[in-house]
Amino acid sequence: LALAPTTGIISGTPTTVGTYTFSVTVTDPTGTSPQQAFSITVAAQPITFLYTYLPEATEGASYRADIGVNGGTTPYTFSLVSGTLPSGLTLDSISGTVSGTPTKGTAGTYTFTIRVTDSSTPPLSAQQTYNFVIKKGFYDSVISIDSTLAAGETTVYVDGRQVAKLRGGQTTRQSFPVATKATITV
Repeated sequence: LALAPTTGIISGTPTTVGTYTFSVTVTDPTGTSPQQAFSITVAAQPITFLYTYLPEATEGASYRADIGVNGGTTPYTFSLVSGTLPSGLTLDSISGTVSGTPTKGTAGTYTFTIRVTDSSTPPLSAQQTYNFVIKKGFYDSVISIDSTLAAGETTVYVDGRQVAKLRGGQTTRQSFPVATKATITV
């Protein structure tokens, strides 16, 4: 910040948070020079979240999304203050990254709140609630042997690999990632 000597205007862009005291002396045409003390407090820019949503995830697929923030003083600390992350995902408390692989059966919508706290004194914090969607990433194929085939066993193969031996009336369930093809033979 700078003080313009002819107008008395303080202007500029503060770069360091803190409270600053200074005195200004004004000399008028008669030579009188009164002095006045002033104090200016420069506060950190409030923390704001860059995104109010997270991209969708898919069960069984690797996922990574950064919780972006502006303002405050780095480094930041991120924490989950309400709700839960789906199984297979974690929040990195230093980088603010949500990452991992959502496990099978986690498809659905999750609501959770993330808080970020900066390193200023006193610390600033902000929080953002997310509605997070995980899409289904697997499909099940059910293979059944009719009960009229009571004698003997039937071998079930998926892509040439044996996965089950079934007798008449028995069933097996095989799960496959969405967007994959599997050849099932008996």
